[in-house]
Amino acid sequence: PAKGILGVDFAGAFTTTQGGFTVTLSAATDGAFTFDSAGNPVLSSMTLPGGNDVLIFYNVDAGTTTVTANPPGALACTSESGITNVLVTEGTITDVDFNCQ
Repeated sequence: PAKGILGVDFAGAFTTTQGGFTVTLSAATDGAFTFDSAGNPVLSSMTLPGGNDVLIFYNVDAGTTTVTANPPGALACTSESGITNVLVTEGTITDVDFNCQ
């Protein structure tokens, strides 16, 4: 099947220092990675404390997928665009941004 890449960015006061942000997709994927505090890529389905505030899902089945942000603790995240059903296109990178407080 056709595959694409989906990047999910978290913005907010605690997103980089806290870590622990996850995402639920309705589409199948082969996994995700993020970046640690030194900027090194790390296979992980969760952002790391002190690391980057992005999760990158690879080999995501092309088509429409639901993207749900799962912040740690009492934080809440909303999509910057208001869209949570996004189109993943074969051979491209799709980006979704969330504001978290």
